[in-house]
Amino acid sequence: MPVCMQKLAPRWGQHSAGVLREAGLSEADIDGLHKRGVGHMTGVCP
Repeated sequence: MPVCMQKLAPRWGQHSAGVLREAGLSEADIDGLHKRGVGHMTGVCP
């Protein structure tokens, strides 16, 4: 039986902040990385 995928792949950086949170970084740490241009995070305000 064929499989039909209905979801799109995640956007570039879509889960970066969540992964960093799970790794133990604080919101302040994540914001600091984003402000310094480290990585790419969508949905995170500068």
